[in-house]
Amino acid sequence: MYADITITKGTATSILHHKGLLHPNIIQFREVYRTKSGIYIAMEFASGGPLDKRLEKPLSESVSKSLFRQLVDGMLYCHDQDTFHRGLQIRTCTLLLHGTVYDPLLKIAGFSNADLELQDLKMRQCYKVVSPAAVYTPPEDLLCATLKARGNADQEQLRPLHRASDVWASGVVLYRMLAGHYPFVDPAEPDAVNARLLQRIVKGRYEFPSDRVEVTACCLDLLSRIFQTDPADRITAAEMKDHPWLSGVRLSNEASPSNLLLPSPQTNEDIIQCLRRRRSSTKP
Repeated sequence: MYADITITKGTATSILHHKGLLHPNIIQFREVYRTKSGIYIAMEFASGGPLDKRLEKPLSESVSKSLFRQLVDGMLYCHDQDTFHRGLQIRTCTLLLHGTVYDPLLKIAGFSNADLELQDLKMRQCYKVVSPAAVYTPPEDLLCATLKARGNADQEQLRPLHRASDVWASGVVLYRMLAGHYPFVDPAEPDAVNARLLQRIVKGRYEFPSDRVEVTACCLDLLSRIFQTDPADRITAAEMKDHPWLSGVRLSNEASPSNLLLPSPQTNEDIIQCLRRRRSSTKP
């Protein structure tokens, strides 16, 4: 799989973050190379394509549980490496599938937000509020007071917030897999991104369509612990893995040959030099 990229502030560090991640549930970075037309990233091929292709209708609880457990495993690995995705979504190819339809392996991709500075995050947040990505935005990122308070916070203080943001987004993904639509939407306008949607997110107001979709109480309990409006009260990725709904889940694809982890042959210096050459060649 190849991706053309635009060189922006933080591009190199975001790529290096991705390069250092070796986990079965993370799309593997191969190399960066330069052509006359642009910079390209070569990555592991995900034969199953984007997750959203599987979501034309709600998934069963058992299938959702297997995929979500893999998402949690990959997310926890990232957090243990002090890497925070901050862009988990279904629509933007950040969640891919590999392997067979009956036993898919979930792969997290799209680490372009992994090393954005606070100001960059604020600017992207403004964009999120008026885009479909708003459905993944946690309450704390919609509250101006919280964003303002982050301006004086150091990286150590921000880490729990970044972790909590990824957890919230993963909960939106789980809800979407189970229910067939997104949480917090206004029932009168399910496709609208408007003030009512943002108010429902900030208040943590959502209803699971139990009259149409049957799930266990244990699953609903996990969702309720994810959708805590205060990030300090929100369940962590490590706690999610030990939650009764996910604990003991056996992933048959854990020993699959597709899980062979192959480090990139490029050194960090090779990548940095490649990006520098491209940047200098595009200057007027």
